[in-house]
Amino acid sequence: MNRIWNWFLELIRGQYYEIWITYKDTFGEKETHKFFIKKKIKITPKHIVFKDLKDRVIEIKTQDPIDYMIREYNDL
Repeated sequence: MNRIWNWFLELIRGQYYEIWITYKDTFGEKETHKFFIKKKIKITPKHIVFKDLKDRVIEIKTQDPIDYMIREYNDL
């Protein structure tokens, strides 16, 4: 019964993702940020656009390529 309920909730709310973004700040140190996202709009090494859980559109654009890691997230 629990698996059926989880499947139904995933069908209604959609798939969520977790994205880790690492880049160098102005002092040359690496900085890492983690976001939980609802929808991936554009993911390239220099331009990332997505919607977070509160339906805000977040855009990250850089001249140098940034490191990122995306994974499916099911525990919200």
